[in-house]
Amino acid sequence: MNLDVYISYSIDNESVEIAKKICKLLQDEGIKTIYDKYTIAYKESIKNFVKQLAQGNFIILIISNEYLKSDNCMNEIIEIKTFGKMWERVYPVVLDNVNINDEILRIDFINYWDTKIENLNQKYRTIKNPYETTQVLNTINKYNEIRRNIDYFTNLLNEKKKLSIKQLDNENYISIINLIKNGYKEDVNLSIKHFQNKNEVTKNDIITYKTLNFQNDLLDKEEGTNYLFENLPPILQLIDNGSGISIILFDIDDLTIINKVYGKNIGDIIINEIINILKSFKSIIRFGRCGDDTFYSIMIKNENPQRMAKLLKNKIKNYSWDNIISKLSVTCSFGYAVLIFNELIEDMIIRAAIGMNKAKDRGKNKVCEGPKYLLPNQSRELRTYCS
Repeated sequence: MNLDVYISYSIDNESVEIAKKICKLLQDEGIKTIYDKYTIAYKESIKNFVKQLAQGNFIILIISNEYLKSDNCMNEIIEIKTFGKMWERVYPVVLDNVNINDEILRIDFINYWDTKIENLNQKYRTIKNPYETTQVLNTINKYNEIRRNIDYFTNLLNEKKKLSIKQLDNENYISIINLIKNGYKEDVNLSIKHFQNKNEVTKNDIITYKTLNFQNDLLDKEEGTNYLFENLPPILQLIDNGSGISIILFDIDDLTIINKVYGKNIGDIIINEIINILKSFKSIIRFGRCGDDTFYSIMIKNENPQRMAKLLKNKIKNYSWDNIISKLSVTCSFGYAVLIFNELIEDMIIRAAIGMNKAKDRGKNKVCEGPKYLLPNQSRELRTYCS
């Protein structure tokens, strides 16, 4: 859950001054506020910042005519829309001179992007050798995406109740500040609620909560295969405590190909939706991401890992992926193992990884049990089985 407030704006003078004022008002309320001019250091990635902003729960949009004609600003709108629940997360401030009050005026913005696309296409056709022009084609595709959304976006802006800049100035932007404060407190309370009724909050509790609830951690900071051997075993030892546990490891099939065909943003959405699917299984006591496309799930012994893996497999396969993008299909390959008496937890993890590899070798979208035990001379190096 991202509790920072982001401000998206163009660099025209009026928008900059409004961004500064709102930022100060929110910071005076103790709310961390981020906007790019003072956040991105020299040589840092603008793309990463836009992705971070687009996932925020609180995004103030300062809409000017320049904003609606800006490549970067409109790209932020596309990214915000991609991550869903756009109108629950954005707080628009529309400058008084923005012409979105009726269809005739809004058509000017449609014409602007049509002209921009046409000019770039004409210029592209003058290239004698189009070899290695991927970035130009990407820009054309980006403009087309903006063009597909500009009418939808400006129409929604027009339908939302707005206050003039003069009214907002007179009230010191209290309408927007209060909306954000109320939403901010609600989300903070949800974060705290997880720890209510606990006698003690340990480091492991915090790790588990972040794994379950923080999208950025799961999307951008996967725990890696080292985590499976270095951090997870002592935690599982405490969970096990003689009662028995099992583990499922699974890979998203062909995620690399999906990223190449549809773009990495679609791959990130797939990962996020799989995380939400995992959250829906209450009998999974812990889960996480341990690589670009690999996940682990932990259950106590009285839960059947084979049954659980098959349920996960079917739920992922039958998910409405084509709602995200037409003809998109996603499957996963699963391996599982149950901790046996006197076995090292690391060995159980390796057995599950072997099962996962077996599932991939059998044609993917399969569930396979790992071997019952590891031979004494068998490799205990996890990277042998789980890259």
